[in-house]
Amino acid sequence: MLTADQLIHFPYTKKNGPYEEAKPDDPSIKYWGYLRWYKPKKNEKTPFRALVFKESTFKESVQGFLKKPCDVDDFVKDLRSCNLEYLFSTSKARLGGKTSENALIFVLEKMEFLSEETRAMLANKMPDQE
Repeated sequence: MLTADQLIHFPYTKKNGPYEEAKPDDPSIKYWGYLRWYKPKKNEKTPFRALVFKESTFKESVQGFLKKPCDVDDFVKDLRSCNLEYLFSTSKARLGGKTSENALIFVLEKMEFLSEETRAMLANKMPDQE
């Protein structure tokens, strides 16, 4: 899912969006998640590079990449319950709207299961700071 040929599905966007569902000039290319600088509200923590998914879109997108068919709702529950270092603890985010949505927020620098090359390609799609 996070390979060089799939990066087109992860555009960079600023905090307030836009969070479009597809590439504006080619609607056949659906967006699965968004690269952005995420600024946690609690304790004025430092912003970090993040890969942010609307939970519903994550569930739809990841289904095709799982080796064994499974209940994606259970998969997401398990993912959240593992206290993974690369999964930010907040499960809601404002993704362009006025209200928060269920979301999965991955800390790009802590996704050590990705190759250095893949992490660099993701980071290079973003500015150094926002």
